Amino acid sequence: MIMDFIPAKNKTSGGFVRQPPRKFLLIVIHWIAGSAAAGIRWFQNPNNTESSAHYVIDVDGKVTQMVLEEEIAWHAGLSEYKDYPTYEKEWKAKSLNPCSIGIELAGPPSRIGRDGWPKPLIESCYALCREIHIRYPDIKIIDHSSICKGKIDVKKGTGHPEDVFPWTELLEKSGVPEA
Repeated sequence: MIMDFIPAKNKTSGGFVRQPPRKFLLIVIHWIAGSAAAGIRWFQNPNNTESSAHYVIDVDGKVTQMVLEEEIAWHAGLSEYKDYPTYEKEWKAKSLNPCSIGIELAGPPSRIGRDGWPKPLIESCYALCREIHIRYPDIKIIDHSSICKGKIDVKKGTGHPEDVFPWTELLEKSGVPEA
């Protein structure tokens, strides 16, 4: 998949990334409350002290990588899920960031003036998840709300019918199992 690389301000690299050896267990799907361009600007903004993502996907299907997979993006925040490792000792808080790859989608449709999720965005999401799964065969997929209580569920949307994400299709077309 061809993509641009625009570095995010926030990420963790260096010693913690190498020790202990990290294993990618989750792809976390998020949506930006607006355009991909706004999300990219925010991830580069000096005033942003707490968020980033590995990838951002625009409505036209364009994928921008913002954090190398070898580095830790700050997308999951305070998070936990079942018995997945949260690196609480190392991070001083429960977070799935070290064992996950974050994908941000432009949207939801009601926020970006579209009638449903744009097909190019969805197809790129399927393809990117497939590629990640090839690199990390044990990885599973989950939406942000399942790991961070109180967030809007990607699968259910915002209450607008056009915002409901085609989650079952994502699982089928990407080949990545649900966590």
